Amino acid sequence: MQFESLFDIQKNMASRLSREVELDRAIELMSIIQSLVPDKSGKIAIDSIILEASYSNFSENEVLNFLDILKRNGSIKLLEGFVKI
Repeated sequence: MQFESLFDIQKNMASRLSREVELDRAIELMSIIQSLVPDKSGKIAIDSIILEASYSNFSENEVLNFLDILKRNGSIKLLEGFVKI
């Protein structure tokens, strides 16, 4: 019984840590996006974001996944090939 309880505690802690790491990475990507200069209409090319994020060890898939997360929480708008803050 105690082993199962300890296992559940460890599983919950690992899950929480995973969410915190994901949140940290999303914040880091948002910071990268905000550091880029948008065009006159306020858009930033996704290719530019991928390139800039690669310098911070983001893969292209990570960037695309985090862009989707940022879109779902309302931090950005995704347009065809562009991001708008």
